[in-house]
Amino acid sequence: MAIVASFTRTLPAPTATHSGGFVFYLDESWFTQATGGDAGDPLTGGSAFANGGGDLQAFTDSTFTTQLPVEVVEFVTSPASIQVRVRLPSYSSGDTITLAKDSAQTVQPLPSSTYGSQAVWQNREYHCGLSDHTSLTDSTGTASPSAVGTLTTDSTSPTGSGVSFGTSGNNYVNLNQNIGDTTGDITLRAWVKPLVSASFATLHAIRSGGTWSYQSRLESLDNAILIGSASPNSPGSPISVGTWCNLVISISSNVIAFYKDGVSQGTVNVSGTRSLNPTINATIGDILGGGVSCRSVLAEVSVELQSSTASLLADEHSNQSDPSNFGTSSGYDLTGAPPTSNYPVFLFKTNLIGF
Repeated sequence: MAIVASFTRTLPAPTATHSGGFVFYLDESWFTQATGGDAGDPLTGGSAFANGGGDLQAFTDSTFTTQLPVEVVEFVTSPASIQVRVRLPSYSSGDTITLAKDSAQTVQPLPSSTYGSQAVWQNREYHCGLSDHTSLTDSTGTASPSAVGTLTTDSTSPTGSGVSFGTSGNNYVNLNQNIGDTTGDITLRAWVKPLVSASFATLHAIRSGGTWSYQSRLESLDNAILIGSASPNSPGSPISVGTWCNLVISISSNVIAFYKDGVSQGTVNVSGTRSLNPTINATIGDILGGGVSCRSVLAEVSVELQSSTASLLADEHSNQSDPSNFGTSSGYDLTGAPPTSNYPVFLFKTNLIGF
C-alpha cells in the first residue's frame, strides 16, 4: 500500500444503526466537493485519481486502518461522470468513508477478492446496476445475464443510467440462473421509470401455489404497485409515466411490505403455499409467459434473500436519490502533510556564515 493522497467524507447520521452492512452510492460530486486541500483537485490535479479509478481505495477513516470493498462502475474525470459503490460493514452516527489514491495499485482488485466488487454486494443473491445495455454483469458473480430482444441505455437514472426495455416487442434480460427461488424471506429492489401508462417492471417471476403465484414479481403500474398477475394490489401512491421511482418489495413470512422512494406504502398478507421451482430462470423485464416486456427503464435491480427494515430502505433512498448532498467532504490532502488551508506559512531570512 502506497497511499499518496486522500479525502474523508463525513456521513449523515442514519435513521437507525444498520449492523448488517450498508452500500453507499458515490457520484462525481463526492470528488468535486473535495477541493481545497494541498493535493489539488482529486480529478484533474497532479495527484488526481487515475486509470479509470484503478488506483482508488476506500477506508473507514483517515488513518487507513480498515479497508473497504469497492465497485467502480464508471470513472470518467473530464467531464466528470463517476459511479462508485462502497460497502461499510455497519452504518451508525459519526461514520466516515476515506477515499485514497494508492500509487502502487493501477487496477481495481479482482471481483472475487477481499476488497473486490463482489464483496460490496455480499448480502445479495443478485445485483445488476443496469447502467449500460451492453454490460449486464451480475455484480455478485452468481448469474450470467444475457439480453433478449432489443435493449437500449437511458442516461437519466438517479444512480447514473439505466436500461430501457422499449415500448414494443418482448425485450428482457434472462439471468440464466434460478435467482430468488426461495420459500423464505426476500427483498426485491429496483429503480423504475415507466415509459407508458400501465407499464410493468418485472424483476422476476416464480410460479407457486395459491395467492403466492408470481410471489416474487415486482410490477409498476401508473396507479399501483402489484404482485401477482392481477391481485392482490398494494396500497400506495401513484407511479407516474416518465418519472423515476425507487420500488422495493420486502417479504417477511407471509407479509409483503411495499416501498416507494423509501416510504412505506403499506402491507399485504398473502396466504397459500410457496414452492421451489429450480428449473425456472429468473428474468428482468419479462412478463413471464406473456410475450411482452415491461415497457419501462430499470436500474439497480437487486435480489436479497432476507427482508429489509423500513429504516434501511429509507436511508438507501436518501443516498441513492441525492448522493451529492449525502455527507460533507474534507479537502484532498497529500498523505502525511498537514492541510495547507489550516496552517499559516512563515518566511524566514537567514544569514549563512562560513567556517
